[in-house]
Amino acid sequence: MTTSAVKPAERRVTSEPNDSPAPAPATVHRPIADQALRLTGAELTLVAVTANHDIPPSEVATLMIVETAGAAMPSRSADAIPIAGTSIGQAFVERTPRRLNNLDITIDGVHHSGPALVLPLRTTDTVAGVLIALRRGGARTFSEDQLDMMAAFTDQAALA
Repeated sequence: MTTSAVKPAERRVTSEPNDSPAPAPATVHRPIADQALRLTGAELTLVAVTANHDIPPSEVATLMIVETAGAAMPSRSADAIPIAGTSIGQAFVERTPRRLNNLDITIDGVHHSGPALVLPLRTTDTVAGVLIALRRGGARTFSEDQLDMMAAFTDQAALA
């Protein structure tokens, strides 16, 4: 995956020039995935983003998984998650966090998925992708309080 697939973090506006490079995607998404794993008690977290931030969310066809934390997934290039007809896509397009009993799609490397949180990485102007927190099938569902807490967390993370 190229670094152009991920929107660079915004720089702080000052009167001094800022020639430092934008953070690499791994330095941006890894802490989000790790912290979400700790906060939710999930087995696995995934960060999936759009490859082109210049098109409206309603025109995005897929999100690319760029980071995972928790349960081991096979090492591979980024997997695509379809937007159309999926709860992940609906959360992305509508910019609305969702709490699910299970995912309505299969993601390569994710076995026996159960309860999930799908959290848009949104700012006032746009949505960059989603954070997905997963538990195994048969595990307890995420609470409404966890959904609210993680929605606030991802909103703050998206601003960073």
